[in-house]
Amino acid sequence: MKRKFLFLILIVLIMCITVCGCGENDKNNSNIYKNETYSSSSELQSESDVSNSTENDIDIKIQVSYNFSEDKAWIKFQKSKNRTNYIGCINKKGNLLFYYNVNNSNTAKVKPYSNGYSFLETSNSLYLLDKNGTILQTYPVDSNNNNKQVIAYADGYVWCQEYVAEFDKAYFKYTLYGTDGKSVTDFKYEGTEPIDSMNYYEKKVWGYDKKNEGKSQKCYYCTEGDKWVNFSYIPNDEYQFYFYDDTAIIGTTYDDEDDSIGYLSLIDTKGNLSYAQLPENVGRWHDIKCFALRENCCLLYNYSKDSLISYNVSSDKFVKMDNEYVDKINYDALPDDSNALVFENGKIALPLIGSDKESYIGLFDTSLNIIGEPIKSMIYDLSDGIFTIQNKDVYDDNLNLLFSADDFGYKAVSPFHNGVAHAKNDGMQMSSGGDIYGYEGNWFYIDRNGEKLFDSVNIKQAKEIELP
Repeated sequence: MKRKFLFLILIVLIMCITVCGCGENDKNNSNIYKNETYSSSSELQSESDVSNSTENDIDIKIQVSYNFSEDKAWIKFQKSKNRTNYIGCINKKGNLLFYYNVNNSNTAKVKPYSNGYSFLETSNSLYLLDKNGTILQTYPVDSNNNNKQVIAYADGYVWCQEYVAEFDKAYFKYTLYGTDGKSVTDFKYEGTEPIDSMNYYEKKVWGYDKKNEGKSQKCYYCTEGDKWVNFSYIPNDEYQFYFYDDTAIIGTTYDDEDDSIGYLSLIDTKGNLSYAQLPENVGRWHDIKCFALRENCCLLYNYSKDSLISYNVSSDKFVKMDNEYVDKINYDALPDDSNALVFENGKIALPLIGSDKESYIGLFDTSLNIIGEPIKSMIYDLSDGIFTIQNKDVYDDNLNLLFSADDFGYKAVSPFHNGVAHAKNDGMQMSSGGDIYGYEGNWFYIDRNGEKLFDSVNIKQAKEIELP
């Protein structure tokens, strides 16, 4: 009887141990396999960390995050379960929409969505993507001139270069392909040396430099008008222009019969040229630097006399700054890039020097009259209708303070794009650019009130798309 009793106790103990062990394994397996929500942490979790995580707390490592455009942003990341490299697209709710395995291409890069299209470039191929991440076209990326290769792409369009060389001929053939993969236009460039580059000016307008008998010439192709336009320029005074609306300023020129008469040269998206004569008080045409035209207005800078002029295309009126701030403008701090100083909602930000010899920023209207009081700073950005000072204080374009980085404990705030900026809690160094290079490290997204857009990236509904 005693032996039977001991035997029964032994059986019960074995059963308890078995049940407890299975329960613990089930608990761990639930944490590992059922979770589909990933937060953006700077450190990948170890296997032991994963086994002890709650269902919604498994991390991914976001290596690079890009600016939002058309309500989407690209991110480069790794999942916590492996070291595979992925590139994916998220929305403003933090949902990962689709992603690609790019582990075999460490040089993979992406382009922000524009005109409803984006691009993913690996070491071997360029992929044209629609808004759902579907691969519409594939193009070769090859540095060998004997093969067709991509040299430029934007807004769903792709330029390819092909070298043709035989005993009695040698030339480069350039072909522009549309979103459907069909040829839009092409041209031959004679010789054994290719063009330096194919530039994109927005609004489906492209251009390259052509040197002919010592003369420098810009050749522009306007897709909307299916038209090539040639424009001569002075190499030492080359101007890089951008389309924001349907018209852009491509530089200055002079009258054929009287070179003392100068003009602004304008082009529309269909390739039609027009001219606006420069008034005498503006200055000579070769002393004028043009900043990009936006909202029918642009800023002109006469660098021989240190004066600023606002030009309105619609009214064809030039307004020269003639107020108390003329002598306060920090002309040496005006940017070189014509795209870096443009009007936003009829306002433009200009660098100033105060009577105390300190650096200030002033907000001006299209007649170059100041709005509000100058703000002490030398670092600023006016984009997306939001004025960011010193990467910390954020104003609307009426100089109402929206928030300060200190309010949230942020160390830095980036410029805004598509209503969204980047912020970080550690360090002070800014990224070199959200569109091309992205923001590396512990950056996260915030709205115009300074609040985080989301705390974690949800991949529950994301689809992985295989690259061909």
